[in-house]
Amino acid sequence: MTTNFPTLETDAIREAVFEVRFDPSKDFIPEIFYGRMSDSEEWKSYKPVRLPIADIPDAVRRSESSLQHKPILELVSPDGGTAIRLGPDVVILSRRGEYGGWNEVFGHSIEKICQRLFSILGEIRVRRLGLRYINALRSDLHGISGPKDLQVKIDVADSSINGPFSLSFVSNAGSQVESLTRLSTTEFAGGAIPDHTTFVIDIDVRTNGDPKIKDLRGVIDWAQRARAEKNERFFSVLGSKNTERLRKKN
Repeated sequence: MTTNFPTLETDAIREAVFEVRFDPSKDFIPEIFYGRMSDSEEWKSYKPVRLPIADIPDAVRRSESSLQHKPILELVSPDGGTAIRLGPDVVILSRRGEYGGWNEVFGHSIEKICQRLFSILGEIRVRRLGLRYINALRSDLHGISGPKDLQVKIDVADSSINGPFSLSFVSNAGSQVESLTRLSTTEFAGGAIPDHTTFVIDIDVRTNGDPKIKDLRGVIDWAQRARAEKNERFFSVLGSKNTERLRKKN
């Protein structure tokens, strides 16, 4: 897998999300866990927000599959760009707005959160890891007017699809860096998207089955591998000509 990808002069990242699901120990007390995560010096200025799902009884949340692995508390940074979501068996980091880079901001935040998680809980059984990036390509910032400017070509029954569409496909199926890529024109893009957006690339990398990861180093190593897979998917759609045109010049 290629890992040496360039940095774009203006990235297309609308949101980046990292998730850890884990099995809590028998003596685990969620309220103490939330308090100790919130008390970190790193997030002292973050505002705690109780999420609506917290009003659903714990027994119901545990019995309903659609309610499992959901956070009930959110810590929001003063600028609103970063959120840390906590549940009884999940920790989620979300970065919106200015991305700031992997080494400088997001990857650093992943490491800090995982360090805090393992320092509080000790050795845990990781059930699932996920890394998701939602990218909004724009006509004004990236010079992309639509799928015809990308490495995207869809044929059905010998006819090319040129109108609005949404396409999802899985790569590395069954591996520990399985990725689900969703490509869509703006007509099918969910949520709020910036003005002048012409195409959305949503890449969700996740473990498959038991990742057999029990320590901090294993989680950080997986995050690096997932980032490489995410980049592989994104730049394959962007194409080499666009990549060269948009890359950050030294």
